Amino acid sequence: MRGACSRCGLQASITDFADEAVARDCLALAMECPAPVGRLVVRYLAFFKPAKRVLAWDRLERLLRPLVADIQRAAISRHGRDWPAPLPTWEYALTELLAKADTLSLPLKSHGYLYAVIQRQADSTEAAAEAKAEADKQERARQGSGERRPQTTGDRLSNLPKRGKPPAAFNDVKRRLQRAAGNAKPDDEDN
Repeated sequence: MRGACSRCGLQASITDFADEAVARDCLALAMECPAPVGRLVVRYLAFFKPAKRVLAWDRLERLLRPLVADIQRAAISRHGRDWPAPLPTWEYALTELLAKADTLSLPLKSHGYLYAVIQRQADSTEAAAEAKAEADKQERARQGSGERRPQTTGDRLSNLPKRGKPPAAFNDVKRRLQRAAGNAKPDDEDN
């Protein structure tokens, strides 16, 4: 990545500016990022470079400070809420953003798109954890009640008691109904 001198406009590699205070601060900030994320952050910051100019060191520092702080605290603040952002989430979000470089409207103005990717990833992780917790809760409830799995209709029918001889009251009602219908049979009297 290239940088520019804030006094004379000289453009050179960022390592050539190690003696300038703001450049030194930017390099120190970038070095605070863990290894796999640090490389991605440096590549990501190139998305802020204006088309016909270089990215000024003071602008780079304003971009880096909050980004490094959020990476170190493993969370972002967005829409009034804190979202967890462990290193694998940062790595995923930065990689996804770098892969979409040709579809982005550059230069970027803020970290909004990166944070939206992180928020979406945190939402997915949160939803998966919630679904697992709910499934575990239902499993514990089933085990606590002694039920192993939901019963099918066939299971329920096979558990019904076997039919025996109907009660006497049932036979009395049956006979009266048959007589009323004119279907009384002499051998039905004992059933």
